[in-house]
Amino acid sequence: MGSKLPGVGAMNHQLIIVGGGATHRQVPWFRKDSDYWGLIALAGIMKTCDQWFELHPWSVLGPKDRWRSRRLKPLYMIRRYAHLPHVRQFPMSVFRNHPGAPFTSSFTYQLALAYDLGYSSVRLYGLGDFLTGSARERTVEWAGLLYWIGCWRGWGSGRTLWLPPQDERMIDLPHYGFKYWREVKEVRKYLRALGREIRAMRLDGYKTERGFPKGAAQIASRL
Repeated sequence: MGSKLPGVGAMNHQLIIVGGGATHRQVPWFRKDSDYWGLIALAGIMKTCDQWFELHPWSVLGPKDRWRSRRLKPLYMIRRYAHLPHVRQFPMSVFRNHPGAPFTSSFTYQLALAYDLGYSSVRLYGLGDFLTGSARERTVEWAGLLYWIGCWRGWGSGRTLWLPPQDERMIDLPHYGFKYWREVKEVRKYLRALGREIRAMRLDGYKTERGFPKGAAQIASRL
């Protein structure tokens, strides 16, 4: 299977994308028929990785992620940096190829790029943070991810996207109206949990992370 973007090597048909949720422990590592993509923040759980991603501005990265950005290859970032000659800019073509699509998290960029590169199958692990993380992860980022899961599973796409059963249950909600009270119960449970995160000011990374570099701290103070 050949790639469609410059700088991307030969690929397998199947792609495994790894997130930080509990199901990352189920990843089948070192499969010869699969490529592996990961985030530099999760380098500690990645046993192999064919493509690294860091899709945040350099100014908001903490010391550990800056250290990883200097050492992990190959690496996509949002732009090229003179002090990181090995870094490639994330392909801007995804915005032209998918106008109007939501890009709300690293997962959404990865799924869009995988689609454009021609992967026929994606296995997605470690989604748990979208239901247990910050208010942003549970709302804005989760909504964008659901869009891309739908694209991959759309009728006639010829593509497949697989989730571990534990993560699959996150999108398998009771049918509105047809299973009315069960759906009401599930939604209320979700909204109560979301309310707790908002009251605790766990809005996003700016409010929850520690040890920000000075630039990121200044940005956060304006929010």
